[in-house]
Amino acid sequence: MLQCRNDAHRILLAICALGCFRQVILLFTDSMDQAYGSTLPLHLSTLAITAGVTWLGYQLGRHGKTVAANILLALVAAPTIFYGVFILALMEAGGWR
Repeated sequence: MLQCRNDAHRILLAICALGCFRQVILLFTDSMDQAYGSTLPLHLSTLAITAGVTWLGYQLGRHGKTVAANILLALVAAPTIFYGVFILALMEAGGWR
């Protein structure tokens, strides 16, 4: 069960979880598109860092250090939000082909 004390922390944690999910999707789609061995270390290291930051932010929030957790989670949440806005802008402009 998720034990967070404030809503901002829960929202940042959910966005970071989406960022981890995005990394997994990119891992499989990019690996199918290119040679499997060439980008695999890059994708796995990025996924490990994203998941590690998300887990550390969750642990900090569980132990009452929500300000530190929110700052740490914002490091992953901000690029995830910008990536989502970028994809939405591409889909709206019709450039997604």
